[in-house]
This record gives sequence, structure tokens and C-alpha cells, in this order.
Amino acid sequence: MSFDLPRNVILPVDAIVVRLDPGPHPFAVDNAEAIAKNWQSEIAANPALFDGTVVLLSELAYRDRSLIGRCHASNYSTFMLWRKRRENSGAEHAYGHAMLVAGDNAL
Repeated sequence: MSFDLPRNVILPVDAIVVRLDPGPHPFAVDNAEAIAKNWQSEIAANPALFDGTVVLLSELAYRDRSLIGRCHASNYSTFMLWRKRRENSGAEHAYGHAMLVAGDNAL
């Protein structure tokens, strides 16, 4: 798993090619017991939580003004544990949005 892109910068992107892998995310497989235990703590603190589906990246790269990657559908409980253990986890969460650029290149 790799994440090969600059951090904390705005990137010009012309294309996004992120494929949904039908298999489980390796973080979910490797941490199944800890995910279940953490989820019990999370719902004890907030019973309204719902363990729905989210998507976690396992690969993302920036090449030739394109984002190329792979993601996996995972339970929200997996995401909740990942937030606590994100460093060196093999998972990432990313989002993108359009930005207006003025004629003088101001954002």
C-alpha cells in the first residue's frame, strides 16, 4: 500500500481514477478484534452511532495532474479505530473539491 502525493498543498487535478476493490481493506482484516472492541466503547459513549459503510483508501498517487488509487468499502467502526491509529496504518481518507482561481491566480 502506498500514498505517493505531496501533503498540505493544493494540487491541480484533471482526472481522478480511484477503483473500488471488492476485497476488505487490509487495516480491517489486521485489526478486526480491536475494531470490535473500540466500537463497543464508541457506542457506549454515543448509542446513536450507526455502523454504516464508508470508503477507505489503500493506495493513492499523484501523477501527471491525476489522482490514481484504490479504495475499499469498510464499516464506520473500522474508520473510527483508524482515526485513532492512522499513522502507518496503510489506510487514508481524502476528499477533493473544486476551487475558484481568479485571473491573478488568487484562490
